Amino acid sequence: MKNLFCLNDTMANKISYYHLLCFLIALPFDTFYGDVVLISFCIHTILHIRKDWLLSLINKEFLLLISLYILTALGFLYSHYKADALSLLTRQLAIILFPILFVLSEIDLKKYKFQLIKIFGLTCTLVIAFFYADALHIIHYFHLPLSSLFSKEFINHNFSHVLDLHATYISMYAAFSMAAFIYFLIAEKTLIKRIAYSICILILLAGLIQLSSRAVIVAMLIIIFIAFPFILLQGKKRIQFILISLTIFIASFWIISSLGSFRDRFTGDLKDDLTQPSVTNSLTEPRLIRWQAEVELIKQSPVIGYGTGAEIEVLKEKYFEKKLYLSYLSEFNAHSQYLSFLLNLGLVGCGLFIFILCYGFYKAIKEKDILLSSFLVIIAVTAISEDILNLNKGIFFYGFFISLLLLFLDTKEIKNISV
Repeated sequence: MKNLFCLNDTMANKISYYHLLCFLIALPFDTFYGDVVLISFCIHTILHIRKDWLLSLINKEFLLLISLYILTALGFLYSHYKADALSLLTRQLAIILFPILFVLSEIDLKKYKFQLIKIFGLTCTLVIAFFYADALHIIHYFHLPLSSLFSKEFINHNFSHVLDLHATYISMYAAFSMAAFIYFLIAEKTLIKRIAYSICILILLAGLIQLSSRAVIVAMLIIIFIAFPFILLQGKKRIQFILISLTIFIASFWIISSLGSFRDRFTGDLKDDLTQPSVTNSLTEPRLIRWQAEVELIKQSPVIGYGTGAEIEVLKEKYFEKKLYLSYLSEFNAHSQYLSFLLNLGLVGCGLFIFILCYGFYKAIKEKDILLSSFLVIIAVTAISEDILNLNKGIFFYGFFISLLLLFLDTKEIKNISV
C-alpha cells in the first residue's frame, strides 16, 4: 500500500503522479474536482514539457486517439446548432487532452500504470461500501426491515443517488475495477494481498448487482467467461477460473431471480424498453420506439450526420412528430453512443469510433492485455444503450483509461505486479 503513494522519482514526476492519483480519486465525485485537477495537471505538464515532445507526437496510437475529437471539431463546421456543438466540444476536451498530456509528460506511465489503476479500484470499492452504509443508515433511521435493502427503493439509481451518480457510470467504474482486481489476484503471491483483493472483488460484485445496470453486467459476463479464460489463462487455470466464476454466477443468478425487485429490473424493465408502445404513447415511451425514430433521422443524412451538437435538437423535432411527448419534454438523447455518432457525424464518425475500439481489441488480444480488453468490452457493450461520451463522467473515464492503456501497453509488467 505504501508504494501506491510513495515514489522514488523526480519531484516533477511525483507531482504528475499525484495529479493523476487525485484525478482518479475524484472521478466518482462531483466533476468540479476532476476539472480542477485536470487544469492543474495541464499547467504542470506545460511547465515541465519533455524535450523530445515533438517526436513523441508521431505515434499511430496517439494520432488515432485524438482523431475522434478532431472529427467532432470538424462536425462543428456544418452543424446548425453551434451553441450545442461548442458545449459538447468543451465537455469532450478530455478525449484529446489526456493523450496529449500523457505523451508530453516526463513521467513514465508504464511504470506507474498498475498503481494508478489500483488507486482507482480502491476508490470505487470505498464508494460502493459508502453506498451500502448510507442505505443501511436510512433503513435503520426509518426502522425498516433489513430486507428493504433489496427493494426497488435501494437499487439502480436509488442506490447511487447519495452522490448524485448515474448508476450506469459508477457501474462501469466498478466493473473495470473488479476486472483489474481479478487480474491482480491471479498474479499475486502474497496471501494477505490476495485476501484484500478478494474482499474488494466481493464488494464490487455486490455493488454491480445492487446498481443493476444491465449493459455493464452483460459486459462483465463477457469479461469473466470469455476475456479472462481465453486471453489470459491456459490449461488447468482456465478450467478452474471458469468453474469458480460459474459457481459465483449461479449463486448471483439465484439471488436475483428470488428477489422481486431485481427480477423486475432485469426482466420486466428490459421487456418494457424493447416492447412496442401503446397506441397513444401516453403512458410509456419504450427505448425501442425512440431508437426507431432515430434510425429514421439517420437515414436522411447517413454519411456525415447533422453536425456536432445536433443530436438533441433533431431528436426533439422527431419526438414531437412521433407524439413522444415525454421524450420531447425530457430532451432525451439517443441513449446509444453508436446512434449518437450516427446522428452527429454519420457513418464517418461512428465508423471511426468502432475502428478505435477494434484496433484496441486487436492490440489487447495480440499482447494478451486483459486490462485493455476488459475496458474496451465495458465501453463497447455499454455504448449500445448509453450515450457515454455525452457526460463528463463517461468522457473522463473513456479519455483517461483508453489513453493510459493503449499508449502504455506493456504486458511484461505482469511479472512484477505486486506493490
